[in-house]
Amino acid sequence: MTIARDLLDVADQSGDAAIPVVFNLSSWVVKKAPLRAWLASELAAKYGVPVNVGETWLGIDRLIPFLDGLDEVATNARSACIDAINRFQDETNLAAMVVACRYKEYTEQPGRLTLNAAVRLRQLSLEQVDQILAAGGEELAALDQVLRQDSGFRIEARSPLMMRIMMDAYRGVLLEDLAHESAESVDARRDRIVGAYVDRKLRLHAKASS
Repeated sequence: MTIARDLLDVADQSGDAAIPVVFNLSSWVVKKAPLRAWLASELAAKYGVPVNVGETWLGIDRLIPFLDGLDEVATNARSACIDAINRFQDETNLAAMVVACRYKEYTEQPGRLTLNAAVRLRQLSLEQVDQILAAGGEELAALDQVLRQDSGFRIEARSPLMMRIMMDAYRGVLLEDLAHESAESVDARRDRIVGAYVDRKLRLHAKASS
């Protein structure tokens, strides 16, 4: 998540800032434990934080939980997951917490999250796509050309997620490197774009860990 990455940069620069941590809610359904206990166990299993330390941090605003994939929770457990999140929020009164879910799956639920605000990501307009490309200048010139040549791919770019993936994959690519792309189908190009995005992220992760 872009927000989590930005907050992590803030935490790196300040010893007092809360640390954002991403949790995938799809694993909550296995035990359906109280959320605080589940978060502490996830911290221990995935991040090596002792359970008692994790529980303490969750109680004193040292962490900002990013609960991803509410829409990936089994349909028959999604309402209970929302209730568990609300109870956790009421009990701990965290200063900040983020929950991500697809709009359709969320609005189909009878209950609602009791968080302070909601943000809905909508499709970009074609004008907004052009503005993003123009702001990217030479770094996104190759992507600009690809989208102008392929109307189907240009429609794909209206998804904020796909636009982000395309930008990461094409940033800095030279125009002359695109000569072979005109014959690619939209599906093949999307697969290549996602592959390039994953490769880039893995390289960045390896660099940061070295």
